[in-house]
Amino acid sequence: MKKWTTTRIDDLAPSSLAAWRGLLERAPHYESPYFAPEYVQFVGILLPNIEVAMMEQAGEVQVILPFERVEGKFAIPVGRMVADYQGAIYPEGFDFDVVEMLRALKLRKWKFDHLFPAEGPFEKWCWTDWTSPQIEVHGGREAFLERLYGSHKNIRRNMIKAERKLARDVGELQVNFDSRDDAQLKQLLDWKCSQYEVAGRQHPFRIDWVREFIFGAMHLDSPHFRGNLSVVSAGDIPIAMEYSLHSHQVSHVLISAYDIEYAKYSPGLVCCFQHLCACAEHGFNVVDLGKGLEDYKQRLVTRAPRLREGCVDLFSPRRIFEHSVQQSRYRFLRSRWSPPVKRFARTTASVLPSIRRLLLMR
Repeated sequence: MKKWTTTRIDDLAPSSLAAWRGLLERAPHYESPYFAPEYVQFVGILLPNIEVAMMEQAGEVQVILPFERVEGKFAIPVGRMVADYQGAIYPEGFDFDVVEMLRALKLRKWKFDHLFPAEGPFEKWCWTDWTSPQIEVHGGREAFLERLYGSHKNIRRNMIKAERKLARDVGELQVNFDSRDDAQLKQLLDWKCSQYEVAGRQHPFRIDWVREFIFGAMHLDSPHFRGNLSVVSAGDIPIAMEYSLHSHQVSHVLISAYDIEYAKYSPGLVCCFQHLCACAEHGFNVVDLGKGLEDYKQRLVTRAPRLREGCVDLFSPRRIFEHSVQQSRYRFLRSRWSPPVKRFARTTASVLPSIRRLLLMR
């Protein structure tokens, strides 16, 4: 007999938290910090209406779905704007009816854009997929570097060259793997916001709750979920940083940026390389670089789990229409016409505010 229950995250009993942790032990592929109860609890401090659904069968919890309830009948992933992994937690190979799940939870719709795993009960509700490039760093620093240099012959030479040039022109390379400095984190966010805004791209990093999440997570000490700021400096000058979320074995990079004044020294690549080395040294198994097609991610990747985007919607006409529109959209985005159109859109987005101001002055 299957039984679905839902509870607000701040009302979750210790026994339910223990069942959650036990389910993660039975399903080790959910090692990402985004599936830890501590992540959901922390977001629940910042946002209302965070709930945890559990499906119990034969006296054991088999499925857990954390979600944010919106307008009573709709659900989105917890912390959607920062959630690079989303979805239900269940043992590998376990099957359940997602329509039955939504009805039991009094929901009409659940939308997601970073669903993991890509296969399983939600597969038919998805309209596109992506990969999240990962780099395996298990075995310690020396073992990781041996694998890296064996696969990428030029990396060692390029890193040595970049670090020597930095030392000569600016200052000796300094690496702080675990900074707790709020001023440095603010600098990273300023760099990232500027990077997005110059390109005319939307981003969440000026939204209050997102900033509270990022700053607050950096000061947590849970082994299951916490934020981490990795800083690379030349002398006393921070030139590049990465902000990651950590679980026991996974470092998931959420934000990376550098000071454009030092762009000629490849500070982003230097910071990424140093972060990988530090993670290997500190006993992590995997560094997840997050969804994206950036060149350095594709060059360094050693494995890439698939993530999916889609929606479970109980209202059939709306579901059919949205599915068709989204599939057409992604077919276009992946076509040969997409890059020039996106460049035109970004240029237009950056120019329109200036044109609007000129018109208002007349």
